[in-house]
Amino acid sequence: MKFAIRDDDTNFFTKPKELEHIFNRIWNRCPISLAVVPFHSCTKTNQIPKKYWSGNKLFPIDKNNQLIKFLKQKIKEEKIDILLHGYNHKIETNGFEFELIKEPYNKIMEGKNYLEELFDVKISVFVPPNNSISSKSVKALRKAKLNISGIPSVQFPKIAWWQEALFEYLFNHVSPYPLYCFKNKELYYHYLTPTNINKVLSEFYFSRKFNGNFCIATHYWELKKDYKLTFDRFINEVFNNKDIKFCKLSDLF
Repeated sequence: MKFAIRDDDTNFFTKPKELEHIFNRIWNRCPISLAVVPFHSCTKTNQIPKKYWSGNKLFPIDKNNQLIKFLKQKIKEEKIDILLHGYNHKIETNGFEFELIKEPYNKIMEGKNYLEELFDVKISVFVPPNNSISSKSVKALRKAKLNISGIPSVQFPKIAWWQEALFEYLFNHVSPYPLYCFKNKELYYHYLTPTNINKVLSEFYFSRKFNGNFCIATHYWELKKDYKLTFDRFINEVFNNKDIKFCKLSDLF
C-alpha cells in the first residue's frame, strides 16, 4: 500500500520551527507533502496572525527568506513535496476561494508557475483551500492537467461516479484508488481529529488490505495538544506496519 501525508497551509507566515517540531521525526521515513499558498491574503483564519485578518494586502511566500531557504533544503533532501494550495486562501462570508473565483485557470497557472520557478520543482497536485471547489474550478484544473487531492468533486465521468458509489455500497468504505477524470485524477483524503481516529484507522487498514493508496491530511498549525497526541498515535500505528510504501502525495496518482 502507498501512504502519504498531506499538510496544508504553508505560507508566508509559516515559521520553519513549526514544521520542524511536527515532522522532524517523520520525514526521515515518510516525506511530507506540503500544500503551499503562493500569495496569502489578509483573511480571518487561525493559520496567520490576527493582526492580518483584515486588509487588502497579499503576502508572497518568497518574501519569507528563512522559510524558502529551509524548504529548498528539505526538497534537496527529498523530505518534502510541494503541492499548490489555491492562490491566496481568501475566506469570504459567502464561501471559499475556489468556490467563488471568477477566472480560476489564470490564478491556477500563475500560482503553479510561481511555485515551480521558486522551488525548481514540477507541481502536479492541487489542494482546494478549505477543501471546497466549484465545477468551473474543476474544469480549470483539468485544463491545467493538475490532479486534485480532496473530496471527490463529482465532476468526473458518470461511469467513474457509479464505480465509486458501487464500491462504497459494497464495502462501506471510501475507494482507496484514484478516480480517473479525463485529463486528471482525483484522490480522497482522510482528515484526522481526536474523535475520529478509530474510523480513520479502519479506513487505513481497509486500504492496506486492498493494496490501495492512502492520504492523511493535517494542518501543522493545528497539531497541538490533543491533535498532536492523536496524530502521533496514528503515525506510530502506521509505522508499525512493515508493508507500507511511504510516498510523496504526487506519486499516489
